[in-house]
Amino acid sequence: MTSAVAQVSQGGFAKLPLYSVTNINQAITHFKKDDFWITSFENNIDAKDWYKIDLKGRSILIFGGEGNGVSKQVLKNSDFTATIPMSNQMNSLNVSSAVSAIVFERLRQVST
Repeated sequence: MTSAVAQVSQGGFAKLPLYSVTNINQAITHFKKDDFWITSFENNIDAKDWYKIDLKGRSILIFGGEGNGVSKQVLKNSDFTATIPMSNQMNSLNVSSAVSAIVFERLRQVST
């Protein structure tokens, strides 16, 4: 994470466990052994709507970079693939907007 990202987050980054890994598929295997559910967020036809995914439990949320998305191997290793449905005029949100929406949804689910 860059210093600019840390500054823009207004300290929010300090309240969430964030991981940077060399091999994401190895990390997925590690977290699955510890009973985490892996959800990748990708704009594709096979993905479930984001609000239909249960995010209350031990969750790892994976977001692809803008333009590249989530790799096919990571999608294959994920337990769920979810998307934020868009209107005809807009194909997708930028990754920061998508993360904000999904983290809010997780907080909403956990608090109810």
